[in-house]
Amino acid sequence: MGHLTRVAAVNKDEVFECMKTGMCNRGPKAKMLGLDYMNTEGLLYWQLHEQNVFSPGEYGCTFSHLRAIHQAFIDGEQTALIVEDDIRFEDMPLWPETLQDVVAAAPPDWDILQLWTNNPSFYEYFQRGREEGIPPTAKEGVDTTGPVCREEGGLGGSGTHYNRPAFVPWYDDVYVDWSAGRKVGDAPAYGGLWSTMAYLINRKGMAKVINKFAVGPDRLGNLTLPVLADHILFRLGRVRVRVRVRVRVS
Repeated sequence: MGHLTRVAAVNKDEVFECMKTGMCNRGPKAKMLGLDYMNTEGLLYWQLHEQNVFSPGEYGCTFSHLRAIHQAFIDGEQTALIVEDDIRFEDMPLWPETLQDVVAAAPPDWDILQLWTNNPSFYEYFQRGREEGIPPTAKEGVDTTGPVCREEGGLGGSGTHYNRPAFVPWYDDVYVDWSAGRKVGDAPAYGGLWSTMAYLINRKGMAKVINKFAVGPDRLGNLTLPVLADHILFRLGRVRVRVRVRVRVS
């Protein structure tokens, strides 16, 4: 692992200040909880998101990721590991591969490699073959009927081989089609691969993010719907999800 850079998170006060001074912007349809919408109905966060309402903390989270990516880019990094502050790395000595190995095994056209998702159905599918909660398109070309691991070469052979794809394409929430009776506020039919807890981004991916959201030394960026960091970052480029878990959340 290379050098570590601590990038200060964007807090709620900074969000309000940057909106006021023009150091950041949001699309005309993006609303802010407590400013544009008071939530007197007591809607849950995912229901607010369906109405394009996001909290100041959610804006701050996304701006924090844009700031970190911009910092990595101006530092001249070719690849950066972006992690949030409640991640734990004490298991790293037990990893069977390095981050360099992960990058080497990635598809050649990747922009971002998501290293962890907080959607448990994803891991249940690949480790145990449970298909509940997985959209049909995510199962195409994947065989989960065999053992998760297999021994190669028999006794004294080359060791244990992980018998699942190294990476799969990222996917967002999947909703029932409006023609099937979907209403605003309905939960998604299949949950997406959420979380910006830990991901690798290469220089090509950094440039895409910076240009798309107009991030600069004195600009936190211009956010568009759907505002949330994982949704806007992982929709932007060629994103692959690492199937094997490598980090723990405290």
